[in-house]
Amino acid sequence: TTHAHAMNMDLFLRISPELYLKQLVIGGIDRVFELGKQFRNEGVDLTHNPEFTTCEFYMAYADYKSLMDMTEHMLVEIVKGVAGGLRVPLPTSVQQPVHEHEEDDEDIDEEYEGEEEHHDAHAHNHTQTPTSPDAVMVDFTPPFQRISFVGKLREVLGTRLPSDLSSYSSVPALMEICDEHKILVPQPHTPARILDKLCGHFIEPLCTQPTFIYDYPIALSPLARRRKDDPSVTER
Repeated sequence: TTHAHAMNMDLFLRISPELYLKQLVIGGIDRVFELGKQFRNEGVDLTHNPEFTTCEFYMAYADYKSLMDMTEHMLVEIVKGVAGGLRVPLPTSVQQPVHEHEEDDEDIDEEYEGEEEHHDAHAHNHTQTPTSPDAVMVDFTPPFQRISFVGKLREVLGTRLPSDLSSYSSVPALMEICDEHKILVPQPHTPARILDKLCGHFIEPLCTQPTFIYDYPIALSPLARRRKDDPSVTER
């Protein structure tokens, strides 16, 4: 039980099925999953909803590369089933449908792009939302692009990127890079916060097509498993 301050309401939901699934793995069931609702008492914005549905699964004898392969296969099958193909237009701007009402001003059904046209006795005219002429075509044809978080930053910035990205001693050098590229970083200036801003500036713009970003530095994923051949990054 918790109270969501963002919505001023009491909620009765669990935060994660993780512990029970891991107990099953420990008990000898090497592949388990669950579809279910969860709740995190956090803020609400365009990219965060405190109540959400997840598919959480655990599989023994697999690593993060196995998970990328599985996720890629799952998304490909979902897109084929929903869109009928692997190329999906993504409008760069959203136009609202226009409705002309009769003089009696009674309610009419809303019409959304992709739905079948609804003929309503009270609706004089329906205008469907057209696909933007400058729409981006998202191509889900495998294999998806894979970008190493640390590898791409080193490629872009070269030797200027500090060797130990988890240490606070790297903050001055990282902030110098941010200042040079006019990247705003709010206080406090921690390695994790600065690296996240660098990713948003240098890496995320490269992800207009389906992309996996992997090899996160330990500053951003302190609880993730470290790579055996490079302990400075994680298997995430």
